[in-house]
Amino acid sequence: MRPSGRGARIVGTGRSDFPNQINNVVAFPSIFKGALEGRARRITEEMQLAAAGAIAGLVADSELRDDHIMPEAFDPRVAEAVSRAVKAPETILGLENR
Repeated sequence: MRPSGRGARIVGTGRSDFPNQINNVVAFPSIFKGALEGRARRITEEMQLAAAGAIAGLVADSELRDDHIMPEAFDPRVAEAVSRAVKAPETILGLENR
C-alpha cells in the first residue's frame, strides 16, 4: 500500500507498509548504549540531537529521495554510529556543564 499522494510530499510514519518508517528502534537502544558507555547520568537533548544527526548522516546525499530519508530500522550501521555520537566527549561534557 502506498500513500495516496495527497498532502505532504515527504512523510515519515510509524507504518511499516509505507516508505520512511520512523521507529524508535532506530535510536533508543543505541542512545542507551552510548549513554552507558559514556557514563552519562541522564539522557539530554544534546544526546538526542547527536543521535538524530548520526542517523541522518547515514543516508548519503546521492541516496536521498522522497521515499528514503533515513536508514531502515535494522540497518547494521545505525547502532555504532548512534552510540558513538551519544558518548562523544563533547556530548557528555554538554551534559555535565548543565
